[in-house]
Amino acid sequence: FSFVLFIFLQVLKLNHARPSGKIRGKNPPPGQCNLQNVSNCCKDGKFYMTYKCSPPMLSSTKAMLTLNNFEAGGDGSGPSECNNQYHSNDYLVVALLTGWFNYGKRGLKYINIHSNGKSVRVKVVDECDSNYEYRLPYFNNIVDSSKAVWKALGGLKSD
Repeated sequence: FSFVLFIFLQVLKLNHARPSGKIRGKNPPPGQCNLQNVSNCCKDGKFYMTYKCSPPMLSSTKAMLTLNNFEAGGDGSGPSECNNQYHSNDYLVVALLTGWFNYGKRGLKYINIHSNGKSVRVKVVDECDSNYEYRLPYFNNIVDSSKAVWKALGGLKSD
């Protein structure tokens, strides 16, 4: 619990960018809210802030790593933005939030992620944009990772 609280507090500190707008939550049609990997769905009628910009991407920039399923039928929802393909969760792949994705300029390029005293080189294959499919919008510093990235960085399944 303290690990999750620490990450949440870090996100609040980093989330200094101004929201780009708001979306109003809608109840999803049956079967349209994929709750895999502890995803959350919007509440009907509630407003949620959205972010299209992210903090500058520097070697010291902090981010919140989340788990995503890049395979067909997973909570990634569709083929990747970069090459219109699904990717095995056994590969070191990530999706970057809209600002860091930079209109696709970081697509199919490699970035380094450091956590828990470990470092891993990962391929950017998609943009994380949750402003659709009834999912809660992301903060401005999210990196969606495959299970392979999560494991390589020493993340626990319970985190």
